[in-house]
Amino acid sequence: MTKGKKRAGSRVARVVRQRAAAERRAAALEGMPGDVARVLASPDALPEWKRFLRAYPTVPEAVAAVRAGEVVEVHSEEYVSLVRRVLVAEAGAFVETTLHPPYGTVAAIATGLFNSDDRAAAVRGVLAAMPELLPGDLRVEGLECVVEEDGDSPLPVFAYRYRVAAEGLGSWGEHEVAASRFAGLADALGWADRRIAVGARAVEVLRGHGVAAVSCAACGEPVTDRHPVWPGVWVDLLEESGPVCPEHDGAAGRDGGHPVLDLIDIGGPHRVDGAGGAR
Repeated sequence: MTKGKKRAGSRVARVVRQRAAAERRAAALEGMPGDVARVLASPDALPEWKRFLRAYPTVPEAVAAVRAGEVVEVHSEEYVSLVRRVLVAEAGAFVETTLHPPYGTVAAIATGLFNSDDRAAAVRGVLAAMPELLPGDLRVEGLECVVEEDGDSPLPVFAYRYRVAAEGLGSWGEHEVAASRFAGLADALGWADRRIAVGARAVEVLRGHGVAAVSCAACGEPVTDRHPVWPGVWVDLLEESGPVCPEHDGAAGRDGGHPVLDLIDIGGPHRVDGAGGAR
């Protein structure tokens, strides 16, 4: 067989494969609700959502699966940490959405818990403070502040949660309409840290509820001197920084008489004014 015939045969085979793949995709979308079909056809949709929607293309199908003993949930961390579950209880069936705060808020909460002598009281303080960490327009009726115990972590995990009754819902688009008052929550909790209180601002809110959160006076990062690895040293939770304050004036630590040392940016500790507040 000549090279030209081989190339032509390869092109034909490629076209056949592409056509077969297109037919499989079309078959997979056949009968799907329009909103689900659009997600499944989108190259930008995350694989976990595609898997979820293929398995449960409508809310009634998801509820039926739960009643049959399946666990119906999806975990996503595209730009916000989100868990969506379908639950069936005596009170009825619900679609539950749980969203976790971004790093800048979690750091303030975590260091505040490390700094507290009374962990139970600090947890209650965090729960009371969580609505105030959000902008006012997102403190809506039906939004819960919850604490989840995590066996792999020395600290509990805090989250915002809401439920929408599944009765009467058909499509997932109808669920989004029913949950529209919570629509801005995912954006507020996104990794860009745009609207929820983070860093020093989160520390201020937490301290208003008796949580022993503390900020470095130089860089503003939430810090603790009770970190399991760095006890007695004021550290933040950024792995790349460790016990070093990025705003420390390294010039103060230079020798002044050794050219090599004068070129080194010598780091320094975080600075906490006073004793760091009530424990």
